[in-house]
Amino acid sequence: VKGTLLNKYDLGFKFDKDFERTNKHQNKMTRDILFIERNLGFLRPGGRMAIVLPQGVFNNTNQEYIRRYIMKHARLLAVVGLHGNSFKPHTGTKTSVLFLQKWRSDEEREQAGNYPIFMATSEKPGKNNSGDYVFAMDENNNIKKDENGAYVYDTDLDEIAGKFIEFAKKHNFDFI
Repeated sequence: VKGTLLNKYDLGFKFDKDFERTNKHQNKMTRDILFIERNLGFLRPGGRMAIVLPQGVFNNTNQEYIRRYIMKHARLLAVVGLHGNSFKPHTGTKTSVLFLQKWRSDEEREQAGNYPIFMATSEKPGKNNSGDYVFAMDENNNIKKDENGAYVYDTDLDEIAGKFIEFAKKHNFDFI
């Protein structure tokens, strides 16, 4: 039973030291890993996606095959580390958002060589340790409101997004 579902995914198999897929299935597989492959498959060449992944995918040595798979199929545009409170109260798992653009061709990937990648870490998630929202305050200690009258969360994600746009323009990303 395990093999039937995993047979549909390259990431369901183990890889050898040269990153060639073997015929042996992974011992343990989570849906989020298969989700990466499925969504990359949905993208057209040049298409972009953002995906939130557990920090372990970026750090664990036994998950290198996932990072290599991603880099083979897509250009890494940005990695934004999220604060541990970002998804509280549902989970305190440390996560990052990965921004990718599917390679248009093998030739494009080979010609890319080393390229710049935007990196940032959010330190103001707009939530406290209990998962309650934290709002930005004005100089009179009142909750700030935006031009539509909605409360403004105390987060740095808008600032990070602005810096990413500047970075993308500086490096001539084709979608800005």
